[in-house]
Amino acid sequence: MFEIWLVRFRFEENPKKYTVCPALVIQERGGKAFALMLRVTKDVKRQAEYDVILDDWHEAGLRLPSAVRCDKMMAVDESDVDWEEPKWGRLTPHDAMRVVEMLHHMHNDGVVVKPF
Repeated sequence: MFEIWLVRFRFEENPKKYTVCPALVIQERGGKAFALMLRVTKDVKRQAEYDVILDDWHEAGLRLPSAVRCDKMMAVDESDVDWEEPKWGRLTPHDAMRVVEMLHHMHNDGVVVKPF
């Protein structure tokens, strides 16, 4: 896992509207049918408490310095994946471990991640 996919993030208030952006796949079930993803953002200057700024963003196939927003998790249906260019890359082991550590930290702090 720890692949970067291009996906449609649907707006909660209007699911017919969406934005397309990279996401980090942390769990996949049933091949292309389901993936649990964390949103990836290029807005690294704002660095929220549970963001992990990627040291090796270029090696992961990202075009700009990026961060994984560990508090922004969602399940993605296969219809929301850009199958023409689905996988951009994969996190390096270094950055993958940092994301895992942040998720453990959030769990230990009792943070409840609400899907968006």
